[in-house]
Amino acid sequence: MVNIVKLNLDCIRSILIAIEEKPFNQTYTLDTLCGKIPTFSSDEIHYCCLILDEAGFLNVITVPLTRSNVLGIKSIGELSFSGHEFLESIRQENHFLKVKSYCRKIGSYSFDCILDISKELLRDSIRNALLP
Repeated sequence: MVNIVKLNLDCIRSILIAIEEKPFNQTYTLDTLCGKIPTFSSDEIHYCCLILDEAGFLNVITVPLTRSNVLGIKSIGELSFSGHEFLESIRQENHFLKVKSYCRKIGSYSFDCILDISKELLRDSIRNALLP
């Protein structure tokens, strides 16, 4: 059976939160991270960690796996500055739900699109908070 894995924004957010909450200078294995966020499959978490590393949001040490064209994960370290910034853009649940709603409307879940939508929603919130 072939496992089809798509980029899952809920999984990405959960990974970023779990990594941010781990003690500084401690690494997680993939199994440890999966135990922290059991809502998602190991394949989803594995895939999202590789993508977050590729995007420069997460520091992951990978290893080649025998009989596989997918890299294995040896350890998962800290969030990068960009990873912290991205997490801040989707941290609040109500804000995150709005971001996902707009992403569905426009049909794009790219990191750039998510950040643009989030920034625009934050600007609106700031304007509304500053109005008398």
